[in-house]
Amino acid sequence: MTTETLTTKYTDIRQQWKAHAASKKITARDMAFYVLYSAVRRELDADETMRLLKKAFVPITNSKKLDNGAYPYGALRAALSKYSAPSTILLWLTPDEIAKVENLRAEMWKGI
Repeated sequence: MTTETLTTKYTDIRQQWKAHAASKKITARDMAFYVLYSAVRRELDADETMRLLKKAFVPITNSKKLDNGAYPYGALRAALSKYSAPSTILLWLTPDEIAKVENLRAEMWKGI
């Protein structure tokens, strides 16, 4: 009797991402969703995913902006907000992949 290893197939978006990057139309939301999709593909835990997101977004350190109410990771918060415009990456994914990325987005939103 043999055992079968189940492997999940994911959409390869590298070519679309390269073309999108070449057109210089990448938004903060696209970058956040690219990191989220990479985390889903690599099956990373929440802590590792948050580390990658914070690595991709530079925090605000200007003391005047912080004194005026800016959040250190304000751009990341805005990119993960469910009220932002949809990411282009979602057009390239299957409905199952979109659901996984959206669930991870909601989890990361709570952690910011």
